[in-house]
This record gives sequence, C-alpha cells and structure tokens, in this order.
Amino acid sequence: MKKEIVVVVCFALVTLLASCGTTFYDSSSFGNLKKGMSIEELTYYTTPKSRFQIALPSESPAKIDILVYEFRGQEYKSGFCNGDYFFVFKNNQLFHWGHPHEFARSYDSYINELGKAAVAEYLKIM
Repeated sequence: MKKEIVVVVCFALVTLLASCGTTFYDSSSFGNLKKGMSIEELTYYTTPKSRFQIALPSESPAKIDILVYEFRGQEYKSGFCNGDYFFVFKNNQLFHWGHPHEFARSYDSYINELGKAAVAEYLKIM
C-alpha cells in the first residue's frame, strides 16, 4: 500500500513539474484565456520563454508587456520564430494573443502595429 502511494505521489510531482514549463501543447491550454486577465493569472502555472516591453509611437509613454511562450500544438512553422506565441498586456490586462503572423494578418491596424513592434523587439533579444 505504501509503495502505491509513493508511486502516485511521484507521478503527481512529475506531472506538476512538467506542466510548469514555457510550452503549450494544444489549443485546450488556452481554454481559460480571456481578455482582461492579468499577467499574474497567465504566469501562475507557466513561466514565459521570454518577457519584454515595447512602446508604440502612437502611444508615447505607455509600455506594453509581451510574454512569449512556445506553442507545439501542431507542426506549424511561422517563419523566424517557429512555434512562438505572443501574449500582449496593456496595463497588466491581456489585450491580444497569437502567433506573430496572426498579428500581421489582422485587419486592425493597431494589432498590426503591435505585432511589428513586438517582433522587432523580440528579434533583438533572441
């Protein structure tokens, strides 16, 4: 009986530690995402691969936080940062998320501007 409990506890710890990475493996990992959530809510279970700030010319003093995670849900190659997934936070609230190419394809010029600035800054720190 003790041996079975030890095995279950060890399995639970390995599972917990494996989930505390920088990678999302499928779209179900995004099930709890919602606009307006805080950075702390997103990073509670996972640590970003990278985190940095950008400033847009259209918003002079405002700083925008970008968190980058790996997304391995499919064999998708998005160019220079294969599998990277960006989360954009304005005033500590989730504003937008997606692969870099999804920002570029958006019909919203503000989202395009965010994507370009985020990619440019990310390339500097890669």
